[in-house]
Amino acid sequence: MSTSPVVCAKVDRVIKQWLLGGRMFTAFEVSLEIKSQGIRNRHRQMKAAVHNSLMSQLSQFQYTRTLMDVGAPNQAFVYHRAADNPVTYVPLDRSTL
Repeated sequence: MSTSPVVCAKVDRVIKQWLLGGRMFTAFEVSLEIKSQGIRNRHRQMKAAVHNSLMSQLSQFQYTRTLMDVGAPNQAFVYHRAADNPVTYVPLDRSTL
């Protein structure tokens, strides 16, 4: 199932805004932000669009990713500026999801 152009555009905008702001985040957090903007897709439906957007934008902003325990059943990549220490990333409080 492909992701609609509207969703892809929202994904690109959110990621660019967060990269410009120097934010540390996971792909799941991007999906949650898109959902808060009225998109009803689940993370698994947006995941490819999120990862494609990230891969195309990371190097422009000197970002990298680190696989970490984020309180989910599986580890996830935390996206962060190359100069930042990803250990300082504060995971989502999943008890409220």
